[in-house]
Amino acid sequence: MLANNPLTEVEFRARIEALRAIMTARGWAGVIVFGDIPESGLLTYVSNFAPRLSPAFALIPLTGEPEILSLDGGRMVDAGKETTWMTKVSPAAADLAGPMQEWLDQFGANPSIGLAGFEIMPAAIHGEIAGLAGIHAGADASLALAGLARCKSAAELAILRENCEMLSQAAVACTETYANGASAAAATIAAERAARMAGAQDVRCLYSVDGGNSFKPYQGADDGLGDPAIVYIALRGRGYWVDGFVTIGQSDAAHAAAASALEKAVTAIRAGRAVKETGSPSGHPLLAGSMGNGIGVSLQEAPRLDGGDDAFSAGDVVSVKIGVGDPSSGFGFASGLLHVGDTGNEMLWQS
Repeated sequence: MLANNPLTEVEFRARIEALRAIMTARGWAGVIVFGDIPESGLLTYVSNFAPRLSPAFALIPLTGEPEILSLDGGRMVDAGKETTWMTKVSPAAADLAGPMQEWLDQFGANPSIGLAGFEIMPAAIHGEIAGLAGIHAGADASLALAGLARCKSAAELAILRENCEMLSQAAVACTETYANGASAAAATIAAERAARMAGAQDVRCLYSVDGGNSFKPYQGADDGLGDPAIVYIALRGRGYWVDGFVTIGQSDAAHAAAASALEKAVTAIRAGRAVKETGSPSGHPLLAGSMGNGIGVSLQEAPRLDGGDDAFSAGDVVSVKIGVGDPSSGFGFASGLLHVGDTGNEMLWQS
């Protein structure tokens, strides 16, 4: 359990106690946290459990031991037990409503329950439990739990630094493969291979050969041969995501403009400062009026760097993304991962 992991059971129990303080303030008898294979951030944050083939729930009472209810079965549940500090991991592949109702019964007839991650729950799973007392009238707990996850601990930062090393290895493999005459598609494959060989749990890579107007996964070995390309790499290690852009074959002018804009953006970021005070969002249409977002157990966390009223907090890790240029002069992309500190910031990775 948690072998060779900077995160300890003590830290996870501290997270549960922080959540319980919120539960007490809001009158919740328990919180149910849902996680699926594409997005398990909040579930992983409280449990270190990551779904293997099917979704799972963390069931957290105000008092007593939390537990995992997994829709996986057999060996997958046994394997999952090795990743979590929670001692009870139960399969519910054949019947979800039964064990969920049994857990809810401890709180009486109409318990007040907080629900986290339910906004990403597939309709079929929601239909099985939507009528249960406590869930039918459950309160949204996603924002409260996500707020706790924003502030990264020393152990979390250690994991993120490890992951940035993997991201660098993937970026080098991408650029070297492309420099040796391969296509953008082949360079993207090389990036994913390098990330997985370095130990990444999950890797998501996309590439663009049209200046970032559209990104796509691998389609054909010759796709993008000789064209300037932009590759997006995201990887997860020990439950935490890092991501960034790698630009290959872009013009020197576009690269310099993107790098300058990135430096200006990260210099403006500091704890307590409103996002809207850090400058204009990226003008490239791909980035949809945003310069990035927070990152950690989820690929997209608060704050969103879109010029809004949210403020940076000490402990935030933000993925800053810049796109500049136009079709005539060429496009340039630059990105960085920044830890926002009390007295100063740390650049964890930069393209």
